[in-house]
Amino acid sequence: MKLKIVILVVILLVCLFALNMYLNSSRSSYSDQPLTKGICYQFYNNKDPNTSLFPDMICNPNWNATRANDLSIIKTAGVSCIRTYEFGWDQSHDMYFGALESSGLQTNIPISNYNIMNIKPGDFSTTYFNYLGKEFTSGKQYRKCIHSIMVANEPELTMNPSWAITCVQYMQAILDAENKFEIQGPLPLITVPVSFTTKDPSTGKTGIAGKVILDELESEMKNQGLDVKLGSRYIGSINTTNPPNDIKTMFDSVYQKPFMLTEYSPGSDKMTSDNITTYLTDIQTVSNVRAIFSFQYFDPTNKTGAERNFAMTCFESQYEIPGPCAGNTCPPSDAKIGNKFISAVSTAFKGGDVNSLFGITCGGPSPGPSPSSQVCLPLSTATSDQLQGAINYACGQIDCSASPCTQNVFDNATYVFSKYYNEKSSSGASCDFGGVAKLMNSSDSKSPQCISK
Repeated sequence: MKLKIVILVVILLVCLFALNMYLNSSRSSYSDQPLTKGICYQFYNNKDPNTSLFPDMICNPNWNATRANDLSIIKTAGVSCIRTYEFGWDQSHDMYFGALESSGLQTNIPISNYNIMNIKPGDFSTTYFNYLGKEFTSGKQYRKCIHSIMVANEPELTMNPSWAITCVQYMQAILDAENKFEIQGPLPLITVPVSFTTKDPSTGKTGIAGKVILDELESEMKNQGLDVKLGSRYIGSINTTNPPNDIKTMFDSVYQKPFMLTEYSPGSDKMTSDNITTYLTDIQTVSNVRAIFSFQYFDPTNKTGAERNFAMTCFESQYEIPGPCAGNTCPPSDAKIGNKFISAVSTAFKGGDVNSLFGITCGGPSPGPSPSSQVCLPLSTATSDQLQGAINYACGQIDCSASPCTQNVFDNATYVFSKYYNEKSSSGASCDFGGVAKLMNSSDSKSPQCISK
């Protein structure tokens, strides 16, 4: 009889253990995971900031072969995760997510300050629920390429004094959408990146200001009864330029919780390749750091202030962005950067040789055919729907009314693409249109009569 009781007790304990493992499988402690080595991936433009298309560089209309090549460089540099900042909730992003999964990289889901200030939390919960079914999941589980959900960016600086209340409401809206969707399996982290300094500007004391901001957010999470666990689902995040020793003092001795560096600019405006390698190497020794996102991949030439110098590359000139880098030449103050900074990141993250993967450097484009001998033409592999979508976009920027080739989509694309590039390339426009066009010799055109002169 006693033996039977012992056996039943053992069986019961095994069942309870198995049940506990199952219930916690979706929320395993982030401290058990390897360090995430990341990079920030954004650029600035001066087109229409009130639309979701242009700031959202990862949506299908903006994703192309050039950006896919960025993933090769980023992966080679030892980076495992990409931080983006804008997400158009009326756009599709499956090309980006697919490219990440093919590359073995991860990314965040960004909920921008613009989104938060223009969409009510309840409405956003519905929007997020729709995207769970549309793009974020495979079956009932999040896609493996989704690392985290980042709510706002430095909201304490750009939003009203109730920023913490608003951010927590958005976090709750995400949880509500997940519950309605009946999400299963491992869950991405949820975080709110805040600015950080190790000195309180009012007192000059070290280790105060950063902790106050994080404490305010976490206190509001408790006030609203947000059902996330510190160190597993929710994790504190900071954007900073502080040296590793300052951060180590703050987070190993004062905050004493897991955290992410969601923007890290080693050496601030005194960045050198040596500083980057040293800072990014040393910061990995801080015991509570769980992710480091080096800021940033692109050259923010349209931005003022110190952040103008926080560039890993001088790549902004490749994209349709008017500004100091237009025409594939970077400002002299930035020319010293070249590709050394991304190589320094690769050294710190124990990556490979990235230099051979660059198509341009800060000094201008690599030698190639003279632009005057080439025109922007549609690819024969593009579908009619893809071409028409690109035509619609281009004709929103230029006058297409004089096209002599409107009877055929491919012929019309020849006219529109060639005219668009003729008129816009001087201000930094590229010939890509989401991967359905490229620069070719005019003699290669299947519709030479349609090329715009």
